[in-house]
Amino acid sequence: MQHAIRFRSLRFNAGSVLVARLAVPVLNLALVVSVARKLGVVELGQYSLLVTIFLVLENLKSLGLPTLLVRDVARDGTSTLADYCSLVRIGLVGAVIAICGTVLVLWHIGRLELALPCVIISLGLLPSAYALANDALFLSLGHAHYSAVIATTENLARLGASLVCVLFLHQGVLALAAVYSIMRFGAAIGGLFLIRNRLHLLLPSHSTNATLRMIEAAPEFLVIFAFPILLFRMDVVLLGLLAGNYAVGIYAVAMRLITVCLIVPDSIMTA
Repeated sequence: MQHAIRFRSLRFNAGSVLVARLAVPVLNLALVVSVARKLGVVELGQYSLLVTIFLVLENLKSLGLPTLLVRDVARDGTSTLADYCSLVRIGLVGAVIAICGTVLVLWHIGRLELALPCVIISLGLLPSAYALANDALFLSLGHAHYSAVIATTENLARLGASLVCVLFLHQGVLALAAVYSIMRFGAAIGGLFLIRNRLHLLLPSHSTNATLRMIEAAPEFLVIFAFPILLFRMDVVLLGLLAGNYAVGIYAVAMRLITVCLIVPDSIMTA
């Protein structure tokens, strides 16, 4: 009986993760096409570069430790919820360091035109510290469908708000960066709401011991789970810094098309 329950939980989690993985590429493609048609390839390249920088920093700032939270809570239950608070604090500190470091790098390489939109979109790293911890908690407790709902809602809202900014308000990259950042705040708030009102969890206060233990484990998790994201996304970053926004725009459209074409085989592999 217990094995059957675990199997149903695993199947439900896998299905929820799959839905989220399928929905996001399709919605992103719709946004990319709209931005390219309305703003042009150059601004599409700038926006794609900003989003890529954000995604890289989002994974690096938490040092790969969301996976540690998933493992510990799934194994030991809610007795290890102090790890959640520690993960959030580590993510917040990492977000501040990432924002400051990105501005310094852009200033050093002479790309100050990217500084303001990069700061605006990078503000989303602060709520992202909560959002990633929320997703890890949902997955570890067998409620990955909450993450799928939040991810789908966030991307739909981002798509709608971005299209309004581009098509009706005639705004550019700054507005798109602000929308991206604001939607991350919405995802974090939605996750906290579900934790308190659906899971009925009372999160403990911060534990210094738990934080130090997670930091000690960070090098291994950073290398295994965060660095591959950096390597996977580095092509867009290097292209943007060395070849310019136009090249990134062309590359972004091609990559989005390939991503959509890979949905079916990726779905089979994930299932």
